[in-house]
Amino acid sequence: MKKIILIIISFLFMVGVYAQLKIESGANLVVSSGATVVASNGITSDDGTIDNDGTIENKGDLVNNTSGLFASTSTGTFTFSGSSAQEITGNMNVGFYGTVRINNSNGVAITSTSNGYDQTIFDSLVFMNGKLILNEYDLIMGLNNPAGMSSTSYAQTNSTGTVQRTVPADGASNIMFPVGNSSYNPLILQNAATATADVYNVRVADNEPSNSGSAHMVDRSWVVTELVADGSELTVTPQWNSGEELASFDRTNSGVGYTSDAGTTYNWKDYVAASGSGPYTQSGTVFTTVGTFAVSDYDFVSTNLIVDDETIANTESDCFNASNTITVPGTETSVTVQTGGQAEFIAANNIIFKPGFVAQNDSYVHAYISTTYCGSLAAPLVAVTEEVEEGPLASFDDELEDNIMLYPNPTLDRFKLDFMGEPFVADIMLLNFQGKPVMEAKTMGENIVEIDISTLPRGVYVVVIKSNEEFVTKRVVKN
Repeated sequence: MKKIILIIISFLFMVGVYAQLKIESGANLVVSSGATVVASNGITSDDGTIDNDGTIENKGDLVNNTSGLFASTSTGTFTFSGSSAQEITGNMNVGFYGTVRINNSNGVAITSTSNGYDQTIFDSLVFMNGKLILNEYDLIMGLNNPAGMSSTSYAQTNSTGTVQRTVPADGASNIMFPVGNSSYNPLILQNAATATADVYNVRVADNEPSNSGSAHMVDRSWVVTELVADGSELTVTPQWNSGEELASFDRTNSGVGYTSDAGTTYNWKDYVAASGSGPYTQSGTVFTTVGTFAVSDYDFVSTNLIVDDETIANTESDCFNASNTITVPGTETSVTVQTGGQAEFIAANNIIFKPGFVAQNDSYVHAYISTTYCGSLAAPLVAVTEEVEEGPLASFDDELEDNIMLYPNPTLDRFKLDFMGEPFVADIMLLNFQGKPVMEAKTMGENIVEIDISTLPRGVYVVVIKSNEEFVTKRVVKN
C-alpha cells in the first residue's frame, strides 16, 4: 500500500487522503482552524504528533505507537466515520485533545487484540451514531460530561474495560458514566462537599449479582471501583429499561444498594418510587464504600445485610431484613434512630449491634428473629397492646382473613380493604410500631373501604379488623 507522509496543513481547505495517512517519527501533522483532513484508509503514527485546530475525519483504523499523539493545545474535532467497524490500536495511549466524535453505526473498538492500550479523552466525547467498544481496555475521560448518548450510542463495557472519571467533592457535580453492555445503562456519581475527590471506574454487566437470585431486582449490575479507598460520600444513580426488570420487581418501591461479595451481603438505601417513564432511574445516598451496585424492590431479602450511614429521623420508620445476618452498623460507620424514629430489624439467624449504633430517648427499635420479612403481607410483626387485648378481640378467624384483601401494599397515601363483594360491618383499628392505636374507622356494610393514611409517618402499621367477636390482623407499609 502506498504511504503518504503529510507534514503540515496550514491553509483553509479540505485534504482527502485516500491511501493510509502515516505520520513518521518526528513528523507533525498540523490542521489549522477551518481546515479538514479526510483519512479514507485510516491513520498510523509511529512517534509522530497531531496538532489539530480544525477537523479530521478518519474512516479507517487509528494505529498509534506514539506516547501522546495529540498536542495538548488541540481544540479541533476528530471524527470516527467509517462505513465498517473501526479500531483504535497500537501500543500507546492516543491522548485525545479537542472533541472526539463517534459516527459509525458499526462501532469503534479499542482493539480486542493484545496490541492495544487504555485510551484517554481529555476534553469532549460526542456520540453521533454507534458505540465505543472498550473490550479489555479502559476509557479515561475528563471533566466534560459526554453528549449524544442513546440506546445505540454509548461506551460498551462488553468485557473488563471500564469508563474512568474523576468525581469532585463539591456536592453538586453529577458525573455521567455513559456505559452499557447490550443496552444503555448509564450511571451518575455525585460526591458530597465533605467527601474526598477520587477517581472511579465503572462498567455494566447484563445480570443481577450472581448470588442474588431474586425476581425482585433489575437484571443489571454496575461494577464500581475507586482509586483510593475511603473518603467517598456518594449519591449513586443508575438507569435501566423496563425490559430489564425481572418478573416481580416493583419500581414504585425500589432502592439502590451495593455488594462486595457478588450479592450475598448488601447495603441498601431508602426504597422510594423510581423516576422517569422509561428509561427509569433510582438514587441511593450516602455510600461511603463502593462495590457492585444493584436495584431491588422492598420485597427483596438478601442473605446478609449491613446497615450503615443511616439516620432515622423523627416521624420516620425503616424496616431492615435478611435471611441470615444483619450487622448494625458496618465498620467505622454509624446508625442513629432519633427521637420519634422507628426501626425494625428482622433476620432469620443473627442480628449484630456494634459500636456506632445509637437509639435516642423516645425512639423505637424492634429487633427479632423471624422469617416474616418487611415486605411480607403475613401476620403482624408487632405485639398488640394490652388496651386492644382487653377488648372483645377474643379469637382469630382464618375464614374471615381469607375473605379480606388489603391493597395496594406498600402504599404512599391510601389503602383499600376489599371484602370480596360481601357487605361487611366491622370495627377497624390501625396500630403503629409500638402497638398504639393511631386511627380508627368503622364499616357500615360496604364492599370496599378506603383508608387514608397520608397524614401518618412512613412505617409499618397493623390493621386490626373486628366483626362479630372475631378478628383478623393484616399489615400495611406506608412509604
